[in-house]
Amino acid sequence: MKLLLLTVAMLGATAAFAQTPLEWTAAAKTTNGQCPEGSTVFASERPGALHVRLIFPNGQRYAELDVPLAADGSGAADFKGFNNKPTRIEVPAGKGKRAIKTAQIADICQWTWSPK
Repeated sequence: MKLLLLTVAMLGATAAFAQTPLEWTAAAKTTNGQCPEGSTVFASERPGALHVRLIFPNGQRYAELDVPLAADGSGAADFKGFNNKPTRIEVPAGKGKRAIKTAQIADICQWTWSPK
């Protein structure tokens, strides 16, 4: 009986830990075009989704969205980005801190967001 209770307690703790989001910040670096940089992304990862908030250096939020993630941790989504231009965010496979890429769909601006 004690073994059963211990097993149930461990499974409950594991489930709670698995649902705890992985959170990190990353700074923008322009990789193409003469576009603004220095913005910050606040990322919060849960199974199946990465929630991101993109913040200008002055603290103003300019985008917030959930990026659906595949089983390998990769994902992509389109959103209205800098200057309200259509932008695509791409998340590589993995879990936890990793570089994120964004690019304007019909313009030249591209950024890499490197974890701090």
